[in-house]
Amino acid sequence: DLLSFLGPLLRKSSEMYRNYSVIKSLRQSENLQVKDELYSQRKAVVKVTGDSMCSLCRKKIGTSVFAVYPNGSTLVHFVCFKDSQNMKAVTKGSQLRKR
Repeated sequence: DLLSFLGPLLRKSSEMYRNYSVIKSLRQSENLQVKDELYSQRKAVVKVTGDSMCSLCRKKIGTSVFAVYPNGSTLVHFVCFKDSQNMKAVTKGSQLRKR
């Protein structure tokens, strides 16, 4: 009598376990792919010379702290980068208020 009651429960439990196992494996695989992409991005080399210019303010980078955009070739002063990010956040917020 118990077999007819417990059988479906055990099947459902083992099916859920297999599904979670597959999901876990897929997430681990995705995590490794993201780590590999991050490693590839970080090993890129950017040459900064005395003539390198900030793409935002058009001044020389010199010995200032700088940032590189993901395209790998756009150099900006770190302060200019932070200011541009703050401007984007303000612009996005103001667009939401207009609606």
